Amino acid sequence: MGEPALRADGGPSTRQGDVPQILVVCTANRCRSPIAAAALRRELSVLGRRADVRSAGLMHSGETVPRDGQAVARSHGMELADHRSTRIDNHLIGEADLVVALAREHAREIVARTPGAWPRTFTLKQLVRWLEDASVPRHADLGPWLDTVGADRPRTVLIGASDEDDVPDPIGRSVDVWESVVSQIEEEVAVVARRLAPLLPAAAESTRTTWS
Repeated sequence: MGEPALRADGGPSTRQGDVPQILVVCTANRCRSPIAAAALRRELSVLGRRADVRSAGLMHSGETVPRDGQAVARSHGMELADHRSTRIDNHLIGEADLVVALAREHAREIVARTPGAWPRTFTLKQLVRWLEDASVPRHADLGPWLDTVGADRPRTVLIGASDEDDVPDPIGRSVDVWESVVSQIEEEVAVVARRLAPLLPAAAESTRTTWS
């Protein structure tokens, strides 16, 4: 038997099976991250790939997606009525093969909590740019691959107050803002799914979904 798997925080992994885990994070887990997670699940299903895609936030658990957000997401084919927010913890971070933050402040918080997660932690916009330039292998495990190639990125990408790598927070904003945010997330998530597909296992035929 080999050595037990370790999480990004150095603790032993309690994961079951070999399905990669992707964690999507925003402030409250009520707007951007549940939408991005739902969009990513859909894109991976269409591509016939599978991953355990979860979302979490920096605030307390148990909150719903605002009604405007639910309505706009539903118009894009994503049902979020049953979503309840989850507060992030070190275990969730440590188990993730990839952590996708919707803003740089979220990525900074993740890396501050779990420094070993740095190679696997990106903002969504950073991840899109990085994957478009990266040479993605056809046969590799997602987490270990990121540990090898993601660690060389300059950590300065997380420093500063610029919002150029942030997806805007639509909470309390108009329906038009929600529509813009959802469309932006869908576009960027589609790139991520397509580029990550070679690193993810094929989905069983019974779990594949056709989305209208």
